[in-house]
Amino acid sequence: MTLRLGLLVDSSSVAAWVAQLADRVSALNGVEITLLIDAGRSAADRPAILDTYLNLERRFLHNIPDLTFSVNLHEKFPAIRIVSVEGVKEVELEQLDIVISFQAESTYLPARLGTWSWNDISATVGFREVLERTPLTTCALFARLPNGRRMHIRRAVFATDWFSAARNQNLVYLRASSILIWALKKLILQGEDEFFKLTEPQDPGILRSDVNNSYEVKILGVAKLAWKQAGRALEKKFRPRETWLLFAGQSRGGLIPAWTATNPIVPPRGVYWADPMAVERDDRTFLFVEEYVRAIRRGRIVCLTLDEEAHIVSNKVVLERPYHLSYPFTFEYHGETYMIPETASKRAIELYRCTHWPDAWEFIGTVMKDVYAVDTTLLQHGRHWWLFANLMTEKGSSSWDELHLFFSDDPLSSNWTPHPLNPIVSDARSARPAGPFFTHNGILYRPSQDSSRRYGYALNLNRVDILTERDYAETLVEKILPQAGYLATHTYSRTKNWVFMDSVTRKMGEAG
Repeated sequence: MTLRLGLLVDSSSVAAWVAQLADRVSALNGVEITLLIDAGRSAADRPAILDTYLNLERRFLHNIPDLTFSVNLHEKFPAIRIVSVEGVKEVELEQLDIVISFQAESTYLPARLGTWSWNDISATVGFREVLERTPLTTCALFARLPNGRRMHIRRAVFATDWFSAARNQNLVYLRASSILIWALKKLILQGEDEFFKLTEPQDPGILRSDVNNSYEVKILGVAKLAWKQAGRALEKKFRPRETWLLFAGQSRGGLIPAWTATNPIVPPRGVYWADPMAVERDDRTFLFVEEYVRAIRRGRIVCLTLDEEAHIVSNKVVLERPYHLSYPFTFEYHGETYMIPETASKRAIELYRCTHWPDAWEFIGTVMKDVYAVDTTLLQHGRHWWLFANLMTEKGSSSWDELHLFFSDDPLSSNWTPHPLNPIVSDARSARPAGPFFTHNGILYRPSQDSSRRYGYALNLNRVDILTERDYAETLVEKILPQAGYLATHTYSRTKNWVFMDSVTRKMGEAG
């Protein structure tokens, strides 16, 4: 099956992100761009005051890339035939499977599978969410089908970057690209009947419009944002520092322990503890955690040995490197114990083997190189080992909202096959791993983070419905909010009798 695409643009001069996306689409197996449909319009006027403000942000805030500079699409793809909207013939549209519209206000063209467009890719996209401090920014892809029906294909939800409208706008363009690539891959992989059966009608509760959700930017709005950003920077600078600590709760046969029955596990002065990973061995509980040392500003891995009441018996550093370590995921394979700590700052996924339980670990290899991966979590299921991790695949993107999946027959391998539908989750409310998979009453669960209000705000327990080489699906079953007086809780690990979680507070900041 080869999909024949037409690109509908205002003019042959397009934003750089559009040209980059066209490159990615052209590189897909089973996709061919055959027609460029030029609407003959000048590109929508960009508010000069907003452009000035965004350019200042790009220059002074960590060299933010500009995805809006103009690129001539005809020069970039000289082999693709160009026609005007008025000049395009009905027979030419009948030969197209899909028209991808890059217009702010999309024109419908009757391709066989309709015209696909986003809710908002205008010059002002992402600005209002930063101005109004909206926790989440949403980008959604829709199809207007030949029968007149509008279908919601896929939505990407990410945490609004309150400190930069330019970064937030870039995230919209990156996620718009990501969900289109995902949709085309899914359509090719599963076929038209299955694809359109799984797409959903629009959700008016999330989006004001399924065609254009753009926002008029005026000078007063830009001035108001600049003032707010100055206040946010001061607030961030003088905010009391945060401390993570652990909680142990009796499971009592359920998924969520009663907060009234939890024991706090408080770190010593100068460090915090997060990312608890529990292992039961020889009738004892060993809790591997990230210990962040404030003096050196990086994490290392500590093992807490606990008694029957989840009180600390011993506390020992078991793995330390000259770079940050966290999320100490452990697993068993062929009678030996292995650990994959998070080593995103090294741009690698590293693998360690235990040589003396629980305090001696040796580096044995790199699972993946040249990848910014966080919270790597393995699962043995069916014929394969599965590797889940949130990846930051492009400059300016986020590690909170895109979950990627890989599979292999050997968990020690450095050759993992990427899932064809990566990213399998594109939502800051549920993507990022939050601890080991577990089975409860015969049901497989994946803990994940909800970063809708802040990093690691809450926990989700997701039932795994489909896990195959061709598809993945999960359903949210339980959400665990932070306890009263705490700001977040973002890791979940359980043993036969205990559930371990972490929480963050500012109350202990000065003493910690």
